[in-house]
Amino acid sequence: MRNKMTLAGTIVALGLAASTLVIPSFAQPMPPDDSTGANEATDKPTSAAGAESVMRVASAMQLIRYAREYESPVAMLAAVEMMQTVRVRESETLEGTLEAMDSSADPSAGKVSRDAQPPVLEAETLLAEAREWAAGNPEILEMIDTAMDKARDRPRSAVTMGAVGGPKYNIERAPARTAVNYDINFEAGKLARIAVIGDSDTDLDLIVLDQNGNRITADVDDSDFCIVQWTPRWTGDFRIVVVNHGSVWNEYIIVTN
Repeated sequence: MRNKMTLAGTIVALGLAASTLVIPSFAQPMPPDDSTGANEATDKPTSAAGAESVMRVASAMQLIRYAREYESPVAMLAAVEMMQTVRVRESETLEGTLEAMDSSADPSAGKVSRDAQPPVLEAETLLAEAREWAAGNPEILEMIDTAMDKARDRPRSAVTMGAVGGPKYNIERAPARTAVNYDINFEAGKLARIAVIGDSDTDLDLIVLDQNGNRITADVDDSDFCIVQWTPRWTGDFRIVVVNHGSVWNEYIIVTN
């Protein structure tokens, strides 16, 4: 009974944490109503359904980090349960182009150690990790088996709001002191949200520019957990920039609605 209460408590705590998560926004003032100004609206978005998927993935990834740090099967079970409510698809087109930040950038710079683990979304892989930590606890092992059966039987689909083509993700590697650029098309009036979650080894920044080069929003703190959101005034392309300030590469997941 204690373990089940711990799981429930973890889920409640995660929900409270997610509800208080602050999403930074550094929006430019609105220009005149024409397509040569900043592509950002001040009106309330007409839809935010796909953006919720991005937030849930980000919250689940935070919990996965916690589970791995403390080898907590209960936390991993909660993270997997949250991931099962999300329907995003791996993108074949969400591929970035590299740009060296300075002449000292070394794209081949590797890891000195491998303490951090790359981001993973697959429920079966995450539950296999939880099983190792739960050895000798039959009640938790039974819960993991039940979650594994659900993961194998659950069909996957995609919500189709936000970025043109629907919510999607990709797992990529940002070389040392390098920016990775993405060009993504977002729909007018719909809340756009992007999350980048790294492997905890370096500082990542996330910057959004519109097709006219205006800086729309950014998350530039000293972590590799980044979330931004904005509402386009018109359907158009945006340049998404992931900057790795570290001296080694960072393997990260980028999720967009």
